[in-house]
Amino acid sequence: MLTIRQKADLVAEIMTAATSDPWVVGESGLVRGPGTLGVAVVPFLDEPSNHIDLEFILNVDRREETTLFDCVAGIGKTAQDAIRWALNLWIETTGAAVFELLHGTGEEADHFSGDDPHGFPGWHMVGSPILGYGIGDSPTAVRDWMSDACPWHDLAPLIVPSLTRPMLNGVKFFADSSGTAEVRVNGVVNDAASEALIAMSPRTPQWAAARTYLLLVHPDSQELS
Repeated sequence: MLTIRQKADLVAEIMTAATSDPWVVGESGLVRGPGTLGVAVVPFLDEPSNHIDLEFILNVDRREETTLFDCVAGIGKTAQDAIRWALNLWIETTGAAVFELLHGTGEEADHFSGDDPHGFPGWHMVGSPILGYGIGDSPTAVRDWMSDACPWHDLAPLIVPSLTRPMLNGVKFFADSSGTAEVRVNGVVNDAASEALIAMSPRTPQWAAARTYLLLVHPDSQELS
């Protein structure tokens, strides 16, 4: 089991490599990046050795309203390998959505309006790449389904009550082919949406999984300030 500091050191390493900017672990354990950016590793009791909970903070001086919560599990022979794998998965999904929000180039993630069938009804959405992984002949089976189905569109009525912020909500989607799925909104599991996602997700003989992260930036009826 890695300590919080060891996990924070890995976060700093991964973020520095991904952004080409220095990310440094401070005395408080907060990983500071350029400007107001930061990442915090959240401690949890009895957390599996391959699992990490994270807060991506857009403005450390306005932490409450600019924190994007997430958790991710990795695969590896050692705890360090598993956490490193998990962080790479996180930076390619959650990180991609955040950096697209910050840079606005359209190169790191996709933008969808609220009336787009691939988007989230009523909200401007920044959707990360959908990553698929697994074993056997169809490791991308769940990813392919998620990319085609865009389940967040149909599950929006179950998710909307959990959108506690008027702007900038973070939504994690994870599903695998064994009947496990999770929808987290601002770090909290939405049980109804998760159960519906389980019912929707495909089953395959060999294990496959998919993950994506959505930023619901603002309702389409509002302008960003």
